[in-house]
Amino acid sequence: MKAQSPYLRWSLLFIGIGLAVRLITLDLPILEGAYIRQIQTAAIARNLLDSGFDVLHPQIDILPEPRYFVLEPPLYNTAVAFLYLIFGVHEYLGRLVSILAFCGTAWFIFRIAARNLNESVGRAAVFVFSFSPLSIIFTRAFQPDPAALFFSAALIYYFLEWVKGDAAAFKRACAFGILAFLTKQTFLFLLLPLSLCALYFKKKEIFKDARSYLFLFLCMAPPVAWSIHARHAHQIFPSPIVKGNFEFSNWFSLAPYFQYASYKTIFQWLSGLILTPFGFSLFVLGLFVRSEKDGDWILNFWLFGLFVFFAMFPIHATSHEYYYLPLLPAASIVIGKAWWFVFEKDGGERLKGLFARPLKILGALILGVSVYGFSNSGFNLPASVSHFRDELEILNKNTRDGDLLIVKASYQLYYANNRGWLFPAQPYGMGPQSVAKELDYWAKGERLEPTPAYLLESYRKAGAHYYFVSEVEEFNRHKEFADYVFARYNVVAQKEGVCILFDLKHGPRG
Repeated sequence: MKAQSPYLRWSLLFIGIGLAVRLITLDLPILEGAYIRQIQTAAIARNLLDSGFDVLHPQIDILPEPRYFVLEPPLYNTAVAFLYLIFGVHEYLGRLVSILAFCGTAWFIFRIAARNLNESVGRAAVFVFSFSPLSIIFTRAFQPDPAALFFSAALIYYFLEWVKGDAAAFKRACAFGILAFLTKQTFLFLLLPLSLCALYFKKKEIFKDARSYLFLFLCMAPPVAWSIHARHAHQIFPSPIVKGNFEFSNWFSLAPYFQYASYKTIFQWLSGLILTPFGFSLFVLGLFVRSEKDGDWILNFWLFGLFVFFAMFPIHATSHEYYYLPLLPAASIVIGKAWWFVFEKDGGERLKGLFARPLKILGALILGVSVYGFSNSGFNLPASVSHFRDELEILNKNTRDGDLLIVKASYQLYYANNRGWLFPAQPYGMGPQSVAKELDYWAKGERLEPTPAYLLESYRKAGAHYYFVSEVEEFNRHKEFADYVFARYNVVAQKEGVCILFDLKHGPRG
């Protein structure tokens, strides 16, 4: 790889522009994209700072105490908390860590493609990764996925260098493997394509190399040990909020395999938010392009590993867009192959003639409009939190940091700097099973009718000071429950049609 390579210069330019794009509205409240995931991550980072960096027991803002949320090792959260220690608590610091991870990921995508295919493919792959709407939205988000993506891209690069004969790359592969799998245990699926690559390059010799077993041990032992610790922590300190994460049904179900809606969702995401229509077309073409280099087999193994990953987590693969971030590096390189095949292989003979320039201009316009249209939501507050500032004003004026609240959304606890409880989904018209699940924990053995009113009272008895209603129209529509609350508790503050704050700490009226 030569420093004067025009492909490298173009790639660095794309990374620089991608960096600049991601810095737009850097101080936007972390409520775009997967905001529940962002708020959870940010709460852990802030609580790490407050707890003196107790990294073994990360905490969220949702009760019950001690509010442990021991699921993923808080590597990303800890890095952000250290920045908080130096610069103060600012959510844009978490975004900056993710944006830097984007830059690192893009760099390693170029190196993987350039080393195993060619620099033309690498340049196109960097462009795709830099301007994929999914990448734009989620590689500036306050969550660990961009960091895990960076570590995994570095892991793949150095692992390939090692199995191709560079002994010095082994230590780096181990280091980035440990970091990747500790940041997101779900990225362990990469061990499958990496193992296939090792077999491809080293054949039977890989089984005789002790470093192969050392690599597997070093990569697998830390996340497995953490998962054991996490399960133990939640057995000692059970919480209805965390319980579902340790249930098999939360991760796997056969139902999505047999639902047309699942495949429709995946197709819409791939041809829209993830790759755009133009990029998806090139992706399909790239699957059939052969460069006659080792990179073809590497991509085949990589894509096979991704297929297994999505097959293992069908629920999340059809409900969370950011679960497709691990696909982007491989998909970007596949699209890069298609670009090279159409525009540059054999001197670009496939696209020459009278209509070549107009077609390129038209393609650029379509791509630009698509990228803007699909990624625009990452720079604005969504409609679901349109009253965010009004809600925050009511909470900050009428509650103290130590007050315990009952709210609908976790962001209300986080931005008001409070602790408290969440009503389950559809709190006013929810079914008995949803309420019963919460009452099993909070009613402490009492046999209560599973209704929202009993759930509210169980929270009040557990110490809730205020009940904050942020969907007033929905609240009033369930008249029996609304009448119950208005009859028993005083209104502290309200904004017409937006939110109501009820006083629980002084008990029911009368």
